[in-house]
Amino acid sequence: MPVKRIGHYNIATDDLEANISFYRDVIGLRLGDSLPGVVNGAYFSIESLQNPVVHIIDVSNLDAQQIGDFKLDAEPHKSTKGDFNTGALDHIAFDLDKDDYKEMLSRIQGHKLKYFTGDDLGPEIRQIWVYDPNGIKVELSFS
Repeated sequence: MPVKRIGHYNIATDDLEANISFYRDVIGLRLGDSLPGVVNGAYFSIESLQNPVVHIIDVSNLDAQQIGDFKLDAEPHKSTKGDFNTGALDHIAFDLDKDDYKEMLSRIQGHKLKYFTGDDLGPEIRQIWVYDPNGIKVELSFS
């Protein structure tokens, strides 16, 4: 049976506000309602989709990262925070319209974020890589 789509990815953080600012104000995802029974979380959707694709859980006040019957296996790594190291996860990627490249680059520069650019896939696809507050590399592809 084939997979229909990616459901979401989940990030454990000790700085929820920085993540909200990054994914909403820089990347441009829509901040949605919290999930039932989950406190201290943020859930982001792509404008054209209903389901939240980025879940962020603030673990700074959770006892052993327990949320109801669900236990988080991840925790923030202060030793890699802000240092271009994402562990086994190399990056996540979002596709954007080619006409939004300059505006996104300006937005990233305005927030004074570390980033790099490239056209590895040829001139028809431009890319920006930027790091979220947890040190996770986010690829933005413009085509």
